[in-house]
Amino acid sequence: FQDLLAGLCVGGVVAVCFLLGQLLEVHSFFFMNLNPFWHYVGRYPATFSDPNAFGVMTMLIVPALIGCAIGSRGPIYAFVAVLLLCFSIWSGSRTMYLGLVVWGIMYLHFLVKRTNRKELLYALWIGAAFFTVFVFLLGYPSVNEKLQSSLPFPSTVRVLKTIHWSEAEGMLFSRRTYSKIAYHTWQKSPMTGIGLERFFSEQRRIMKSLNIDLGQWRDNANNYYLQVLAEEGVLGLALLLFSIALFGFALLSTERKVLLESTQVEPAFVERGFFVTRSLMFVIALVLMTGPHVNFPEVRYLVMVMLAVSASRPIVIRTSFLNVIRVVSLMLALLFPPLFALSVSRGVEKTHSTGFYSAEEVSGRMAAWTSDRARLHLCDVYSDRVRLRLRAGNPDIASRPLRIALFERDPRDTGALDLTNLHPVRVKLTTGEWTEVEVPITSDFRAYRKVIELRAERVWNPREAKMGDDPRVLGVMVELPESMC
Repeated sequence: FQDLLAGLCVGGVVAVCFLLGQLLEVHSFFFMNLNPFWHYVGRYPATFSDPNAFGVMTMLIVPALIGCAIGSRGPIYAFVAVLLLCFSIWSGSRTMYLGLVVWGIMYLHFLVKRTNRKELLYALWIGAAFFTVFVFLLGYPSVNEKLQSSLPFPSTVRVLKTIHWSEAEGMLFSRRTYSKIAYHTWQKSPMTGIGLERFFSEQRRIMKSLNIDLGQWRDNANNYYLQVLAEEGVLGLALLLFSIALFGFALLSTERKVLLESTQVEPAFVERGFFVTRSLMFVIALVLMTGPHVNFPEVRYLVMVMLAVSASRPIVIRTSFLNVIRVVSLMLALLFPPLFALSVSRGVEKTHSTGFYSAEEVSGRMAAWTSDRARLHLCDVYSDRVRLRLRAGNPDIASRPLRIALFERDPRDTGALDLTNLHPVRVKLTTGEWTEVEVPITSDFRAYRKVIELRAERVWNPREAKMGDDPRVLGVMVELPESMC
């Protein structure tokens, strides 16, 4: 477990470095896992697959490091924990704060219980009740809005808006809406559900039956248990809860005395490590009620390892062999990220189109929205011009035409581009109809692959325009050519 914590320290520092690269926009390599919407709302994932995954991982790592911050490595654990806690405010995760509050209450309960003084235990729960009332009072509009302006970070602003007496309903709109959709989906097949991974494909049909219009927006049920109920029915949910109960019994039945007698690690560290890993099961089970954020691959892997540590019995490994494993693991952890960066960063935007949202079918053809800019890679193209079809969706397009600039790029160039010496094709879209554009190819780049960059003069948001509840930031819709790669 000590080696796991040491690895989490290394990974935490690397994650913070990546986050700084994203905040400072140092290089496009740092944005490989960041889509235009997250960039627009100012939420960053660091080294994780999603900003929510970053927040949940912080919720798991920080309590483990702080709880075990004793002995010679204690200051290092504490430093990395504080570092992650400070920078995770850019993840925009509300689940992170909920989990940390639960962790805090459980850890205080653990410390108080060791004293065997019931009056302290009662004082703890009274303090927790007062804390709940205090959080409720922070939702008072004038106080809440002042705090939002004083703490303008994605996570803090989202949490404050969630407890705001007037804005809370809007902040929980998606959870209420998708809970309703999931509930009606479950009613179609209560015992066995509609089938694994079918909630996304069935959403549109259920929304039409409920007269809910969310545009192109698709999401999960915002409650892991409710989604399991919709997809696998009562039988599937019962099996899930039974599995959680079985693992809970396994955690409680592991004899701490055996662990203490078979290891040379400091007993206080073992005691705290046991508490952290055992408490994890309860925290995860609770957090799953707020959404499936625990379902990200990296989060599942860490949870699996930590639970395995808490439920397993120790075995004796030769010290020399263990030291070799430690050195090799540390070298890989330190050398792999820069080597991977060198090999990938130069080609991150060379071979695939970027800046597009998911493709959707429009009038029998496949098209995709861009954000303010996008790069369209076309393969096996030998002509001297490329034809594209564009369409605007801005609600005020009649009074404010949308101007688009299109130009060819060198496939080898991935950095920023100065338009001063270029002559892009400029298009003015005045209606919501499809407009065909020709982009001339004048360079001597490799003949079979072309790169066309599109830049929209302005973007718009369907939610702000009161055209459904689609949260995306949209530029222009592009009909996807067959040669797109």
